[in-house]
Amino acid sequence: MIVMETAMKIRRLVHVSGRSIRSVSRETGLSRNTIRKYLHDESPPRYQLKAAKFPHHKDLATFDPRFSIRNLAMTGN
Repeated sequence: MIVMETAMKIRRLVHVSGRSIRSVSRETGLSRNTIRKYLHDESPPRYQLKAAKFPHHKDLATFDPRFSIRNLAMTGN
């Protein structure tokens, strides 16, 4: 996946500097189809946060017995 800065650089090179898609492709090392995709995308690029992957409380007990359900109930955590 292309980071936000690269997508903005692509747009700036084509729209502001007047460079061709082929020359931008050579400079960035990206496919011309990828360049076109980012030029045709009307929404500005934005960062997308991925959901954090936390193990469930049941799975924690397999790594460390202190996290078993029984021990968590005893300690009140």
